[in-house]
Amino acid sequence: MIENNAILSNTGRGDSTWSDQFTRGLAYFARDNNLWGLYYSGMATNANAAWNARRTDLNITWNAWASPTATDGSSSMECLSAAVIQQVLPPTTSGAPIFTVQPASKITALGNAVTLNSLATNGQSITYQWYYENNPIPGASGTNLVLLSVATNNAGQYWVLASNSMAAAYSQVASIYLIGNANGIIGQDAATNYNSTIGFTGNQGFGFGPWVLSTVGGGCYISGDTPPLFGIWNNTAKSQSTASRAFNLPLPIGSSFLVQLEMTTLDTAANQNGFELQDDNGNTLFSYWHQGGDSSNGHYTDANGSGTALGFAYNGGQVDSFKFTLTSPTTYTFSDLTTAKSFSGKLSGAAISEVTLYRTNGAYTPSSGDDFKFSNLAIMVVPVTPSPSAIAVEKTLQGWSLSFPVAPGYSYCVQRATSLAGPWTNVGTLTGPATGMAEFIDTNPPSPQSFYRTVSP
Repeated sequence: MIENNAILSNTGRGDSTWSDQFTRGLAYFARDNNLWGLYYSGMATNANAAWNARRTDLNITWNAWASPTATDGSSSMECLSAAVIQQVLPPTTSGAPIFTVQPASKITALGNAVTLNSLATNGQSITYQWYYENNPIPGASGTNLVLLSVATNNAGQYWVLASNSMAAAYSQVASIYLIGNANGIIGQDAATNYNSTIGFTGNQGFGFGPWVLSTVGGGCYISGDTPPLFGIWNNTAKSQSTASRAFNLPLPIGSSFLVQLEMTTLDTAANQNGFELQDDNGNTLFSYWHQGGDSSNGHYTDANGSGTALGFAYNGGQVDSFKFTLTSPTTYTFSDLTTAKSFSGKLSGAAISEVTLYRTNGAYTPSSGDDFKFSNLAIMVVPVTPSPSAIAVEKTLQGWSLSFPVAPGYSYCVQRATSLAGPWTNVGTLTGPATGMAEFIDTNPPSPQSFYRTVSP
């Protein structure tokens, strides 16, 4: 698979060297092994990038697909790979199904139920076939794929093939990730697949909404950073670039938001790189930034106003790690994991629902375009011991469905007995999801009656 649908030919115009040979070989490999479901999305992204980078007056494209084709002369070898990928990619027709709902990656734990959703349309009757890794899943022929009790061998990549009488179309690839009791990641960013011509493509991680990008003045986004870094920049006075992502769920009490930041040149105090944690209306609840003149300190704002983050290193060109932990609805701890410095502060009590990273210039025009890079956004929960809770039981076509409150990130063992006196048998384990509610389906209960309970594994 082309990781995150990355643009393959993006390092310079140059002669073709490897890119035309690689794309041709990958296309033959996918065709001969029936693997277009795995590779089509990434190959199509690259073909579109090459086409969108063309000179529209001549319809020629050089080998650097991540940027518009230069207006000066190009040799045939400098345009070869773009022609090759257009030829080797399977053609689509106007009658092919069009996906209006694409399957999205999910994070879950052993024993949980997971659903991957899809929907395609074009006015004709459509059939579906789901794939796991390289193999069709027997009986998985609906728009949605439902896994009732996820096991270790369910982790991996999935996609669906939608077909009608005229043609077929592949969905994007979705992944199922498993977390354990000690991990607790409920949101993780993977948005390094950005191209200035076509924007984001493919998987952007899980637990977050899509990126929302905004510029004022000279703000501009850059591509070509070394994954997993993503960068924003601007080179004029009174300008700003921002990149925002909503949380799928408000930041839970006791959980942490983590991010890695790479600062670069900041000429004056009005030139700033930083991020804000916001409510769902965009109001800033907490912010952290560096500005021109900084050396060993950073700056922050919270419900008490502004302050200085003492000892928070400003390392130009170096990636530093930061961690914001919500200790209660109105308190937090913020740490620079690189220098082991931290402080605590006060919040308004509003739910934290979004993060915005920004690069701002004041009245001074920087000497060159200055970028601000970031990566590895994540939300983590810390397992806590849950209190006993009642189990709601409902009869379904698949078996008895059990629902009960959980502590996110904590492991539960579901047990069953034919009488309250026991003996009790383990029927499955799961990790509490971030929603605070877990569902478990017992597909083979004994008759005439069953009793259920949860215990610590």
